[in-house]
Amino acid sequence: MKQSILFLFMLSVSFLPSGFASAQETQPSSSSANANSQIEEQSADERAMREMFARVAQYVAMAMDSHLDYLSKPSTTAKLAKFQKNYFDALVQQGFTEEQAIRIISSSANPLIGFQTPFPPK
Repeated sequence: MKQSILFLFMLSVSFLPSGFASAQETQPSSSSANANSQIEEQSADERAMREMFARVAQYVAMAMDSHLDYLSKPSTTAKLAKFQKNYFDALVQQGFTEEQAIRIISSSANPLIGFQTPFPPK
């Protein structure tokens, strides 16, 4: 999930208007026509940025909804339970006690959700 959000952000940044940074770094000149042109260019760039970020926010929301829909399927939770059981059994087979195996599983990242608990249970 984190990789998906990062990918969407990186993709959105690649669509930044090419003159966005240079338009903001350029100092306004003394000519009012040139200054007006720069203001109009910045305004267009700012509108493009707002539109782009609004689209990215929509894509991220759609991706999160889709991911949550996937996680809520009974077949997905059954796969996760099977994975956790197999992981537990493998840890015990490798010589960990059942208590150690439970602590390892409890503190490990969930492979479907992609986050790690902040502190292992005691």
